Amino acid sequence: MSAALAGALAAIYTIGLGRVPSYLHHDEIWLALNGYTIQSAGVDIHGARLPLYFPVFTAEWFQPVPVYWTAFVLKLAPLTETSARLPTVIVAALDVVLLFFVVRRLFGSEALALVAGAMLILTPAHFIHGRLAMDYVYPLPFVLAWLLCLLVFLERRRLPMLCAATLSLGLGFYSYIASVAMMPLYLAMTFVALWAAGVRRAAAYAIAAGGFLLPLAPLVLWLAHNPSAYAQSMQRYDLNHQISVLERASVYWDFFNPAYLFLSGGSNIMNSTREAGVFPLSLAIFLPVGLYRVLRDRLTAPNLLLLAGFVTAPAAALLVDERYAIDRELELLLFGVLLATIGAASLLRSPARLMRAGAIGLLVLMPLQFYRFCGDYFERYPQRSSRWFEGNVPAALEAILARAREQPPPAIILSEKIRWIDDKWRFYAVKHRREDLLERTRYSDPASLDLGSLTAGTLIMADAGRAEAALAAGGLQRIAVAAEPDGTPSFAVFVK
Repeated sequence: MSAALAGALAAIYTIGLGRVPSYLHHDEIWLALNGYTIQSAGVDIHGARLPLYFPVFTAEWFQPVPVYWTAFVLKLAPLTETSARLPTVIVAALDVVLLFFVVRRLFGSEALALVAGAMLILTPAHFIHGRLAMDYVYPLPFVLAWLLCLLVFLERRRLPMLCAATLSLGLGFYSYIASVAMMPLYLAMTFVALWAAGVRRAAAYAIAAGGFLLPLAPLVLWLAHNPSAYAQSMQRYDLNHQISVLERASVYWDFFNPAYLFLSGGSNIMNSTREAGVFPLSLAIFLPVGLYRVLRDRLTAPNLLLLAGFVTAPAAALLVDERYAIDRELELLLFGVLLATIGAASLLRSPARLMRAGAIGLLVLMPLQFYRFCGDYFERYPQRSSRWFEGNVPAALEAILARAREQPPPAIILSEKIRWIDDKWRFYAVKHRREDLLERTRYSDPASLDLGSLTAGTLIMADAGRAEAALAAGGLQRIAVAAEPDGTPSFAVFVK
């Protein structure tokens, strides 16, 4: 059954994977390039051998788990837009499989486990982030593995399972920057759950702490060699910024605003289509019913974990004072679906026929709503989001590569005004196995070039506007125009 869920997710989440969203964001490019260089040469894009963390800028470090997982997948597939995003789809599939086992452990029902897995597959926020070559979804398998192992321990009281639970949290520490805050929080929740379950042996708490701390040993050594990294991260995410308790309470409420959860989703167009909520609309009924059932019944250790996981999901986002940032609280999806499953089970088992019929109707509504969501996502969302994904740079670079196959250029000049152009050019050169062109490339402002000094055959890429006009006025031949999905020109390629 779990394999069927994973297969269903793969079939749905890989549709048009390389073309929607329209272009790879620079973070996706960066992750894919580092994964490629790790699998091909054992170094990052800066030449560091098998680093623990990957420097992006002076004050930003990328987590290792997404990079090394991407490297593993790219060992099996050539670098393309699709293969760059494929590792995230596999992680999303693992979410569904682990959720299936968690629900089966909680309820002893494969039917409910299938319902929960389907809920997660059809959750818009999980679909969106399960298709991006970014690290937001990477903590989820670690959280589910922790929860599953902890549930097994609470039932059987076998210490190796407790160690496995907190070991998952320690490893998950390296999955996404928000996990630096969330994984210690889940460790604290583990201690509370152990106490609530009547576990009083000091050895159990020591083993739990040890399992968490063991994977962090390399971090201690890394910080010793990079002493400024902590301060840089604090500055990068403005963690020293102070806001009032009332302001934080307002931000916290916004993360549970029903309009955000069930109607519109996040404000950032990369996190939401703005035409659907974080969760399927049916969970607007299932989730409150599940919360009611948990609060009405005795707060067992498992129920306490689900409730605590749900209400603390925005904790990392609160640290940076960022409203509606579902990308920083994707754990909310897991605990929300688990609570909604409790609600669905309660309604389906109700003695009232109307309640049972209503629950069935809400379950049927979910794939219908998801179908409508996908229609917008694949047809109209690419137009709305193209600028957020930094424009149609790929079309211009593909035009340069096509021209280079026909007539090798003596030089290639790319506009330094186009952000991230060096990494994007490297990605497409690798994709087409034309790394040799990187040696002939330089970056400059096309509007200020001395056109008379250029060698015939030189290719130049410029953004639409002033630079393009200057090149055209200088007598260069325009050979390609890259346009956005709505037809607006964004970049142009010229030849001397």
